[in-house]
Amino acid sequence: MKPELAAYIYPWDLARGGAGAVLDELGELGFTQLNLTANYHAISSLSPRGEDTRLFMVPRGGVFFPARAERYGRVRPVVWPEREITDAWAVGAATAVERGFAVNAWTIGMFQPWMAQDYPYTARVFFTGDRADTGICPNSPDVQEYYAAFAADLADQIPVRRFILEGYGIPDWNYGWVRPRVLADVSPVGRAMLRLCFCGSCSALAADVGLDTERVHRTAKKVFGQYGFRNGTAGPSADEVLAGDPELLAYSLLGSAGATRVVREMAAALRRGGNASGLLVPVDGPEPDANAPDLAAVRDVVSGINVWTAVMPADRQRSYLPRLRESAPELELSLVIGPPLAAGSAVTLVTPSFNYSDPVFLDRIETARQLNPTEIAVYHYGLLDQAAFRRTVDCITQS
Repeated sequence: MKPELAAYIYPWDLARGGAGAVLDELGELGFTQLNLTANYHAISSLSPRGEDTRLFMVPRGGVFFPARAERYGRVRPVVWPEREITDAWAVGAATAVERGFAVNAWTIGMFQPWMAQDYPYTARVFFTGDRADTGICPNSPDVQEYYAAFAADLADQIPVRRFILEGYGIPDWNYGWVRPRVLADVSPVGRAMLRLCFCGSCSALAADVGLDTERVHRTAKKVFGQYGFRNGTAGPSADEVLAGDPELLAYSLLGSAGATRVVREMAAALRRGGNASGLLVPVDGPEPDANAPDLAAVRDVVSGINVWTAVMPADRQRSYLPRLRESAPELELSLVIGPPLAAGSAVTLVTPSFNYSDPVFLDRIETARQLNPTEIAVYHYGLLDQAAFRRTVDCITQS
């Protein structure tokens, strides 16, 4: 069965281009789904589309549909102040439904600077005692309550087919830093220790499952002191260090436990509201990982899996995606593919090479096809000019 095509798109691009014109273009290219940003992290973006190039800057992240504050608990959403942008959700969704498009809500999880700054009790805390200013913790009950209310609020207003979730676990320690100032050579072990969260919520959860948080904290400090920086030596791998201390390993997976709880709370809130919206969860692999919900623990409440192959090395895609597909054959599989990338840009996804004969790019597409995905989602309508977007789509859809 041929996969459906979905387009990632920002509401400010939909507002600028006009819902009708944008959907006409996408329909001509064979798209049937719109992955529209419901909330977002901090970003500065340039849109090359149209005659009048524009920039759009979101310094703290925010919410881009008209969220209703009274629906939420202690954490209230920061809604984008420009009505034209938030109205793009209702106008775009109505136009999309009229033309046979499904509307999906692209939602970002734990990279929410506004929440970490305005509600510091939701923020992650490093073993150093420092509180993150951009990242929140999925183990916070307030974060879990917020995302449950978020899903129900949007689904009550807009006929959302699915929520496409991104970044719901604990990411790398410096994820979201706008202008990093790190000249020290942090090792993989150091990164693993800095990724651990010691906020009150994580400490409480650790105690509930029988972990000694104080010992883990001391161990993290000790390990970082020994292996946190390369200093010209290789040292042990992060996997070796974690495997050598079962309690430290268990603590490192608390982020996955929190992400799992967030997903289940969102699903429960949708059911209570009588909403049929599905959930597509991000996964990093068949095994548990701190940056993703535990697939085995959420597969009964989600409709599918979302995988960002756009930034994935082709050999990793070939090695684990078939196993992932086999582990949950009943779930939909959405694969995200972007334009070919320049060397060294795979982490940031900000420097396309536009070399459409790049064998790595073509291999990624071919490998994706062999998995028979439910859909292929193209990243990103508003960040690519019309010619580059069409060329990317052509490469993906050619037989």
